Amino acid sequence: MFGGHCLYARGTPFALVLNDTLYFCVDDQTRPRYQAMGSSCFTYETARKRVALARYYQVPGELIEDAEPLLELAREAVAAARRTPARGKRAKPART
Repeated sequence: MFGGHCLYARGTPFALVLNDTLYFCVDDQTRPRYQAMGSSCFTYETARKRVALARYYQVPGELIEDAEPLLELAREAVAAARRTPARGKRAKPART
């Protein structure tokens, strides 16, 4: 995915690692915490525009080296990912 890595917890994708940056999954319940820390959501450029994925927010660098707060954020990210599954393609109805 975008030349990076996706981290899973029991089949649930909850984090991205892209360009040496860790992003955790957020939802409406956890997003304000990341915004209060000054984090931004994952963005990338296409040929025509900049795309923001508000589902993933950058983990502040100072937390990467601190195991306890990082683990707390990771657990929250797993919970957020489970509360709000990623949008995917809908199954097409069977043809009869």
